[in-house]
Amino acid sequence: MDEFESLLQSFSDALKSKWKEVTEGPPITDQIQAFIHAVDWTEPWIIGLLSFHAVLLLMVLLTRRWQNFQFVVFAFCAILVYLAEHINAYAAHHWKAFSRQNYFDQYGLFVSVLFSGPILVIGIVILVQLMVSTVELMVKWKRAELKHRARKAAQQERRKKE
Repeated sequence: MDEFESLLQSFSDALKSKWKEVTEGPPITDQIQAFIHAVDWTEPWIIGLLSFHAVLLLMVLLTRRWQNFQFVVFAFCAILVYLAEHINAYAAHHWKAFSRQNYFDQYGLFVSVLFSGPILVIGIVILVQLMVSTVELMVKWKRAELKHRARKAAQQERRKKE
């Protein structure tokens, strides 16, 4: 039991230490503004990346009734997020070929925020759309079942009267 208590205490101390680091740092709004100002939004590849996300989101919204296509797009998004680390490493080595400054650090913050983040949001949109269509299908199925039971009960009622 003492081992568990010491483990819990060390975890608690580490958590308090990390919380203190986070709360004593600059506010998150300052960090977000610094990130926004550090990026050159006029670079063609960044405009292309943002356009890719906009087109992908538009395509997902316009094809919301095509579940099979939505599954394919979701798998594509999952693969892209899975490959984000490799994309970051490749871009870090070859950034001079397409960019004016190196955005690609070893932690992958830029790729996470501008590449993976929007793709994950699009994946969540796909999942919500698929859940909505599943609920609609369940309601349709239940209505058909209730109509079938009502017809069956009416037939049995007519047979009893005959």
